[in-house]
Amino acid sequence: QQIGQVVVISDVLNNTEFLNSLAQATKTNGEDAALKCDGIVRNQLCRSVAGGGGATNLTSNAETAGANPIFADDATKLTELAATDVLNASDTLDVVTQMRINRAPEINGGYVCVAAPQVLRDIMRDSDWLNAATRSNVGALYNGEAGSLYGVRFVEDTQPWRTGVAAANHDTYSSAGTAFGSIFLGGEAFGVPALSGDSPMSPSIQIVDTPDKKDPLNQVVTVGFKTMYTSKVLTTGYYIRFFSTTGYAGV
Repeated sequence: QQIGQVVVISDVLNNTEFLNSLAQATKTNGEDAALKCDGIVRNQLCRSVAGGGGATNLTSNAETAGANPIFADDATKLTELAATDVLNASDTLDVVTQMRINRAPEINGGYVCVAAPQVLRDIMRDSDWLNAATRSNVGALYNGEAGSLYGVRFVEDTQPWRTGVAAANHDTYSSAGTAFGSIFLGGEAFGVPALSGDSPMSPSIQIVDTPDKKDPLNQVVTVGFKTMYTSKVLTTGYYIRFFSTTGYAGV
């Protein structure tokens, strides 16, 4: 799908601005484009079922039949998750074990977990993680970095998949849901368009700062971006959706 956004800057703002509005609008467009594309990937992966992508919902009875979710603390579905069922080192090792059983290719020598800040907070409170950090990577501990554990590198995502613990299925998104969907990735799990190069579908910033028939007095400057983007699952077994609650009290 083609996506885009336009920011309109008036001549009054240009003449009285304290900051560079054109540079700020370009920066904002770039950040919003990244968030939009990230959301497209998240939605594709977290709504995926065995055999391909799509938004097909899974009922609670089918959650373990051919799909690829793992639930914290050996739960088998969302409704079994308790408030204390957070991501820990044991869960991480279980996911890595399953990825290796699936023969999921590694990414630069390991796997990657994309998780919410609340979930990363839980793993960083785990005793196994703390022991590993204090023995081999104290700097990461003091810097607040999740780092790696059992060959998994943890990456923060500020727009995670969330769903309600009492939901009929984990494919139903809820911005206020208390269950978080983290994504453990191996290589070749999903594909997206190549955004670099000279392709006409590559992202581009469009700046219009000259008068035209619709704006003969040149009262506005428009700054926008457009791109063509999508995401598709390539191999379902090469990634795992991990569902957990969080101990973070601010949710």
